[in-house]
Amino acid sequence: NLFRADLGGDINDDNPGEELNRFKEEDIGKHWGYPYCFSEFFIDQPIGEGAGSVWAWASFLDQPAPDFFAGDTVTDQTCRDSTIPAELAMQAHSAPLGIAFYKWQSSASRPAEC
Repeated sequence: NLFRADLGGDINDDNPGEELNRFKEEDIGKHWGYPYCFSEFFIDQPIGEGAGSVWAWASFLDQPAPDFFAGDTVTDQTCRDSTIPAELAMQAHSAPLGIAFYKWQSSASRPAEC
């Protein structure tokens, strides 16, 4: 379970968000968060900051940070400062398998709904 009292208790129904990450050549050697950080899909307001917001995983919160982190301890802020956020966060446990990607020849050939 994902439990953090400061985020509303047991938030594992919608979190951690399933992530769609982009791995760009210029990002080689950078970190996407796991296992220290997770992406929010939905946390009740006013605490939640929206899908894709990065938070520290409860078991690492306030523990010594790895060398590549921007601070000495793992916090929500050091997770945000030290990792590359997901391009898209989807609902937890949704198993987004079989996602298809299309490369359009031009914007004119792309359907209007895309």
